Amino acid sequence: DVEVCNNILCKTWGAGIWLISYDKGVSNNQGTLILNNLFYQTGQSYNIPYTGGIVNDGCRGTSIHNNVFDGVKNNAIRNQKGGQGTEIKDNIFVNTCSHVAISQRGTGFAIADLAASDLSISNNCFFNNLNGGLYSCTSSADDLQDPKTHATSRPSYSEAVMYCKVAMLPLGIT
Repeated sequence: DVEVCNNILCKTWGAGIWLISYDKGVSNNQGTLILNNLFYQTGQSYNIPYTGGIVNDGCRGTSIHNNVFDGVKNNAIRNQKGGQGTEIKDNIFVNTCSHVAISQRGTGFAIADLAASDLSISNNCFFNNLNGGLYSCTSSADDLQDPKTHATSRPSYSEAVMYCKVAMLPLGIT
């Protein structure tokens, strides 16, 4: 099991987090938890097709909770392979853009399930994502208002961003 918690990922060249599994690993449940992170304008590359916030290539059983994705290029979450048993809930997705240079299937959506893995998606906030919130997947109990100006059912945008920043203070990041 791996936990990726309380990080600020800002203007990464490729994916903010790239989950990779191969050989026998693709049939195992990895149990990765991605929690309380800020993904800000990740996926800046003009020549890497799999840019974004979180890109999954084969991992199963990932839990993605209470994160903020703002201004991510291509997709905030891009499931390219595997993904069975993945749960995506209580996140904020705002201002997702298309890939910087490569025209491809599913770009510009907050979440794209290119592997048709039947991801479990619920209780997220989607606002101002270029092509919409979801590509080849469904979700339930979502908020569709601007989290910067309206209360949501999860921590507000400012609270979530402040939480991420406060978590980084011991490292000298403000």
